Amino acid sequence: GTPSAVWGFVQSLFSTPSSPYTISDMAADAVALLDKLAIPRAHLCGVSMGGMIVQQMAVSFPARVLSVASLGSPAGLTGGSLRVKLALIMPFPQDPEERVEQGVKIIRLISTPKYFDRERAEESVRESQKRSTYRDGMPRQAAALMANRYTVSNLSSIRAPAVILHGKADPLVPPKSGEILAHAIPGAKLIMIDDVGHEFSGVEDITVGAIKENACRVAHG
Repeated sequence: GTPSAVWGFVQSLFSTPSSPYTISDMAADAVALLDKLAIPRAHLCGVSMGGMIVQQMAVSFPARVLSVASLGSPAGLTGGSLRVKLALIMPFPQDPEERVEQGVKIIRLISTPKYFDRERAEESVRESQKRSTYRDGMPRQAAALMANRYTVSNLSSIRAPAVILHGKADPLVPPKSGEILAHAIPGAKLIMIDDVGHEFSGVEDITVGAIKENACRVAHG
């Protein structure tokens, strides 16, 4: 059945809950997709939980990874806004327009006033809904995230060029996480971005530039 994200969150306050689908499974799925597409090695970029999946791929499948870019990714720390966390685990409404409004509300919560743009947020949510309206996806993702037994020490095995980007005003993932990740991955570059929360829209000149520069380290490193 579909796991309860709310119940999983309550459990996570006291212990590590279990989940039938894990971050490691997601990393293996991504590698399986590379296999299907006949891509031997790839530059990887992930935001938030996506960053955790990218890191797991670099640890478990190093031969498939050219470079690593991780944005706003957790590092096993507790903290972050309870209001934001609760908003993220609430079930999505059945009505499409209500789902859009809920999505925009979440983007507002994880953004900063300087970079929140209502029109851009709504466009992003609508594009996301075009890709998938599978309502069970979010609770399954949340269950995998909360069940993750995160050990930063594993990251010391990563040899691919890595860049860690984190918003200094991230309300969901403590900014200290960025520092921890950059310290754990050998040779990783850390970029902390002023006035940015957990949403990186509006600072593409910084993020895209950093990801491109990091990828170029493969050829010139």
